[in-house]
Amino acid sequence: MATYTVHFSKNADPGRIDDEALANAVLIKDGFSYRAFLFNFLWFFWNRLWLAGLAVLGGLIVLDVILDVFHVNHFFSFLASVLYMVLIGFEANSLKRWTFGRNGRPVASIVAGQDEIEAEAKMLVLGLSHKDHHRPHSTPHPAPKSPFTPSGAAPSALGLFPVSERSR
Repeated sequence: MATYTVHFSKNADPGRIDDEALANAVLIKDGFSYRAFLFNFLWFFWNRLWLAGLAVLGGLIVLDVILDVFHVNHFFSFLASVLYMVLIGFEANSLKRWTFGRNGRPVASIVAGQDEIEAEAKMLVLGLSHKDHHRPHSTPHPAPKSPFTPSGAAPSALGLFPVSERSR
């Protein structure tokens, strides 16, 4: 199951989730991006990540020049290029998330789903259920009581081990 970060638009009220904020929300997958792996800097330019795209393009040029200057064997040159593309594939969505945060659209929530459609449906259900209320992470709620913990017992982590911060 993949996890996705939810980013609301800049003008969205941070304390309220409305229909417009849900409609303009962007989901970014946490994990490897096959499109960024295959298309490198073109993927960044397509997603309007200009600085990251220029950095990736510059990195590809520098890597090619270094490999050419040191007369690296073609096999190892190819291997280094593939490893660089794998690194780009792993970091592409993180760079996209960083750019969104830098542009005033920080991570608002995290949802999980088998694919983007299921994650978007969960985001909509979560947003509609909290409509006109604060987001769950903005106001702390007491942890629910476990039916397996006796009323006088100390709280425990997952019901198995005593919490280490309790008084002794």
